[in-house]
Amino acid sequence: MVLFYFFVFSVAVTIYIVYYLLSKNHDYWKKRKVPHLKPSLLFGNYKETILLKKHQTQVAYDICKQFPGVFESREGKPSTTNDFVDLILTWKKNKVITGVSLSNEKTGAKKELTMDVDDDLLISQCVAIFGAGFETTATTLSFLLYEMAKNQDAQTKLIEEVDSYFEKNETIEYECVNELPYIAACIDETLRLYPVLGLLTREVMDDYTFPTGLRLKKGDRIHVPIYHIHRNPDYFPEPEVFRPERFYGDAKKDIKPFTFFPFGEGPRICLGK
Repeated sequence: MVLFYFFVFSVAVTIYIVYYLLSKNHDYWKKRKVPHLKPSLLFGNYKETILLKKHQTQVAYDICKQFPGVFESREGKPSTTNDFVDLILTWKKNKVITGVSLSNEKTGAKKELTMDVDDDLLISQCVAIFGAGFETTATTLSFLLYEMAKNQDAQTKLIEEVDSYFEKNETIEYECVNELPYIAACIDETLRLYPVLGLLTREVMDDYTFPTGLRLKKGDRIHVPIYHIHRNPDYFPEPEVFRPERFYGDAKKDIKPFTFFPFGEGPRICLGK
């Protein structure tokens, strides 16, 4: 009988610990008034999706519906949290966003565009940034840590740079990027080896002829093989080797233009850069 009660007690403790671990992250965001769904034991926020009771798009929509409540909780004004929601709430001051469309290369004409700022626009921006920035950042950091684990010399140099920074500073600020050039070089080298998108696609907007004589017609689909370009030995000697020094100091100036562009290039470059 004693063993039975001990077994029941052990199971109960185990369930509590598992639930705590699943809900800890939920509580973290809840305290910061970030949209969330209540976690379910063992299945997190996506219980309905895993059990095939609700499509994942509906689960995502349920999260989106909570954003207006976040905006209202901050009374439509930025708070001291200084997160992305605060940034877009500044748009509400003018009620509209005004911008200029891409110029026409032939005529040079430009067109001014305006958009009304409402909750739908703000929600769409939050969802887009989360969708485009969360997994891509996590993947890049994972590959960075993977390369650091394989390269003791690079790891040691990176740690020394971080230690040097904290000898002069007590907190981490956005501007610290300028004081950590080797870390930036490591991130760039990681993006060279493991670009978030190995292939970019673009559609030709006007007929165009390259100096080589190659002709492109309006509507043609162009595929840019970023992964292949980044690992081309003509541009990066020993391309399979993780070598942050390629992007460190003056060496970065030697990189041929348009041979390293993990974020794309031109007017539609990824704003994540």
